[in-house]
Amino acid sequence: MRICVADIPMEVETTDTAFFARRFAAYAANKEVPPQMTMTSTVVPHIEVPAAEEVWGCHNLHMLRLPDGRFCVYTRLQSGHIRHLTTYAPKAVRADIQVSPPADGNLTPTDYEYVYTGQEFAYRLGYLGGAVLHGSAIAYRGEGVIFSAPSGTGKSTHTTLWKRCFGADVEYINDDKPALRFSDDGVTVYGTPWSGKTDLNNNLAVPLRAVVFLERGEENHIERMSPVEALFRMGREIVRPYSDMTLEKKLADFMTELMRRVPVYRLACTMEPEAATVSRDGIFAGK
Repeated sequence: MRICVADIPMEVETTDTAFFARRFAAYAANKEVPPQMTMTSTVVPHIEVPAAEEVWGCHNLHMLRLPDGRFCVYTRLQSGHIRHLTTYAPKAVRADIQVSPPADGNLTPTDYEYVYTGQEFAYRLGYLGGAVLHGSAIAYRGEGVIFSAPSGTGKSTHTTLWKRCFGADVEYINDDKPALRFSDDGVTVYGTPWSGKTDLNNNLAVPLRAVVFLERGEENHIERMSPVEALFRMGREIVRPYSDMTLEKKLADFMTELMRRVPVYRLACTMEPEAATVSRDGIFAGK
């Protein structure tokens, strides 16, 4: 399948072609444009880990350096089962993924393909100078806002309040994994087809007005964050491969530049409609 996400033409091959054809429909691209990123995903009953030097390991995640210079990252469960293995070249924009769902797991093979293609998109995007931030992104009157927080905090609930309060002024961009890239004079936030448990995503690209980190509170209050605190919070929510130090450095530089270009806020909020008004007024004061 040829798709274009965040202005990047891509070639994606998966085992479940029907699911991804539906999921990627809004991102279909001209097949005559050469891809800048390539991903393959194959569901297999068993994954063989190649014999190679281990260069990194933590808990169930391991990284090998293959004899040809490529890297291999895989997940080994406590049972010994290899759930996934991805092979890629250093600084490259191609990833070859194998997934082997455990027999007693709750996710389907397609679920795993969806998770790992989204993960690898984020990593390869990092090598192209962009990033994916865990958050719910909306456009308000043509400008983007990303609300980010750990899962379960209420990001989607808050953006739903914006839609309820401000109606047609609000468009959903992506409810879980929006993409970010620098433009000449700012930052652009993009919809992607990887939006977590929902289909709530649109193929949109708008200038990013703000990043907001949510916290639950008894009252609604918004304030600018200090650069140090903002960097700490962003580092927890940006999609990053802890096994790839080259990409870690690129993403650290990306976050630093992002905070230079875009204000970062802390929002303590309830789940009442007033929370949307308080955050809107704090972000768009004077507009």
